[in-house]
Amino acid sequence: MLLRVPGLGVKAVNGILTSRRWRRLHLADIARLTVSVAKLRPFIIAEDWRPVTLADKAELRPIVAPKPKQMEMFA
Repeated sequence: MLLRVPGLGVKAVNGILTSRRWRRLHLADIARLTVSVAKLRPFIIAEDWRPVTLADKAELRPIVAPKPKQMEMFA
């Protein structure tokens, strides 16, 4: 299920699962394992983080989805 979270790759998921066997993870621990914690915050629960306000927002998609880019017509 962790692989479905946007922003988590195979290496990060393996690191999270390995670390969780020994102790509870804080948001800073997850930040060390991933590239960007900003994408993960609405989807994870850590020892010091709960996404109570973010997950209930109606405008969650613009926060999480990548920003659209204008493609160039001539290169």
